[in-house]
Amino acid sequence: MAPAPPPRLMFGAVLILLVVAFLSAGVSASHSWGPYHWRNTSANPVVLTLGDNVGPLWDGHLTDAAQDWDQSLVLDLSVVPGAANPRSCKPGTGTIEVCAASYGFKGWLGLARIWVSGVHITAASVQLNDTYLIDYAAVYGYDTPEWRQFVMCQELGHVFGLDHVDEDVENPNVGTCMDYTDNPAGGGSEPANTSPDAHDYAQLEAIYDHIDASGGGRGNGARGFNPQPQAPPAFVRQGDWGDLVRSRGRVALFRLNLGNGNYVFTFVIRA
Repeated sequence: MAPAPPPRLMFGAVLILLVVAFLSAGVSASHSWGPYHWRNTSANPVVLTLGDNVGPLWDGHLTDAAQDWDQSLVLDLSVVPGAANPRSCKPGTGTIEVCAASYGFKGWLGLARIWVSGVHITAASVQLNDTYLIDYAAVYGYDTPEWRQFVMCQELGHVFGLDHVDEDVENPNVGTCMDYTDNPAGGGSEPANTSPDAHDYAQLEAIYDHIDASGGGRGNGARGFNPQPQAPPAFVRQGDWGDLVRSRGRVALFRLNLGNGNYVFTFVIRA
């Protein structure tokens, strides 16, 4: 008899935050990553581009997710050719890069990384782990379009500033990709968790309900963003994440001190 497949590894969303100083939250929201948001010095929407560094199997998922999130009144999104090496997926200042590669059996399906100066996001990346989602998808139970769409949609939601609305995989789906689930396709009376819902759009409006002070532009490629003080490590191993700040259930927060008042925070959703 063939051995049973390994336990399903739940989607891991890793949020990397580069912070120049700890500031009090300027945005109060029910499922935001605190006060972090892209700078906006003009009227909404915030203009952002998504660099496409994914393979053909992912292109449709990226396009669909971008169109879904673009329905927000405060985001103006477009997909453009990527400019990153998918292995490192390092974004330039003011850019969002979306990458897919076989990153190995790391225990995560997707990573969301956000660099922040003060409360403003200055760069972001999404990484999708083909090892689980394509190479061994049938073995681990992720060989469905719904799983890939769920991962893509949720990771993009993170880089806009959203957190999960729920992290209990045992309760019924609520119908948003920001709801942690073991069944993204839904079924019967249970909705699919493959796209944003009205609450996500309302939350984005709450996050971006103000105009930022001058000194930075809107969205990607804007001038005035503070540069990264030094290149962070590759974050390939947990040892790269720094010190464990807190841990509860599937959520863990690590802090890496880069010196001169700069930190990298790694937010981990465990299986």
